Amino acid sequence: MAVSPLASDHVPNPYYYAGRNARPRLVVLHTAECPCQPGRARSTCEFLARPTVRASTHYAVDPTTICSQIDEDDTAWAAPGANSDGIQIEQAAYAGWSAEWAGEPVPTMLRLTAALVADICARQGIPLVHLTNAQLAAGQRGIITHNQASEVYRQSDHWDCGPQFPIDQVITWAKGGTYPTPTPPPTDEDDHVRFSIMDEDGSLYLGVDNVLTGPFSNYGFNTVRKAAEPDVEKNYPLRPIRIDKASLATAYTVIPLGKTDLDDDPSNG
Repeated sequence: MAVSPLASDHVPNPYYYAGRNARPRLVVLHTAECPCQPGRARSTCEFLARPTVRASTHYAVDPTTICSQIDEDDTAWAAPGANSDGIQIEQAAYAGWSAEWAGEPVPTMLRLTAALVADICARQGIPLVHLTNAQLAAGQRGIITHNQASEVYRQSDHWDCGPQFPIDQVITWAKGGTYPTPTPPPTDEDDHVRFSIMDEDGSLYLGVDNVLTGPFSNYGFNTVRKAAEPDVEKNYPLRPIRIDKASLATAYTVIPLGKTDLDDDPSNG
């Protein structure tokens, strides 16, 4: 049995091939197409295990947790062309991100990814190098993204982790080095946070993205809690407006968004 000791959670999945046709030579990085939030590693693995999805991964990572799913000695269904000899890692992120890669808690998650990559590569004898497409096609060993598997093997149209994914940063951290985290460009989001107002029975409820300065998740449902009645929790569709963060903090307790069926499907990873 081969599972990273860094994994602190596990979600089983029946959709995989037992064993391998080839020794692992690749670490394949994905984005799960979901917000970078605690709990997303588990919810991604749960999503992949649905009978309507029938996909799998070896690991999923969010800002606080590495969740295992398929043993490294078995073949996950994740990146056609790079399944039989690849170890798959889903990350709580979006392929379309640009500056968002630099904003917390994303770098925190990327450091977890880097630690996991370092552990896998040390145990499996995979070099900590980012392969070019030509090197991938030639059968060399190293680290790639799902997009590279799509471009080389042409068995998928998935393009994660996207053109702005900081793979050099991840590999540098995996090697134990330092890498300066870019500073996100200033925006008016630094002074405000978007949220939802729910007015039921005369009560005011607020729901916010738990990454207060990050991009607003304009889908799904928010769980909200009123500070004066901490046992009162409700789920409502999001309706975005804006408020000063200081006012929000003094009046309400914020709890993170939960995974819902209305979220973007992580199968895009």
